[in-house]
Amino acid sequence: KIFECHMKEVPHEFTEAEWTRLLVSTADFSGSDIATLCHEALRAGIDVIAVATHFRCSRADRPDIATPVPEQGWLEPCDADSPGAVPTTLDDMTAEEVKRVVPPLPTMEDLLTRVDSEK
Repeated sequence: KIFECHMKEVPHEFTEAEWTRLLVSTADFSGSDIATLCHEALRAGIDVIAVATHFRCSRADRPDIATPVPEQGWLEPCDADSPGAVPTTLDDMTAEEVKRVVPPLPTMEDLLTRVDSEK
């Protein structure tokens, strides 16, 4: 439940099996360790944006963002070979474009990678 507490505001599609795997992997972690782990996993999306070289437009609703989808859509980081990928970086964007940038949602892999680095 402690992970759910720290991740409750973050949309994700973690399965019960993934939660169980995470709990087993962090059995010796303190509450503070788990809070730090969750915080770092959430920052992973920001780190992805900072180094992204391609973005694509998305008109999908994001339950983690209270703002309605902008008329031009969100800009999300992506791989160069993703459909709709446009080569650009944050430094190349206008201020209006930067306001439309959204981080990728955290994955279980984001959490598990950090668990491995903490051990």
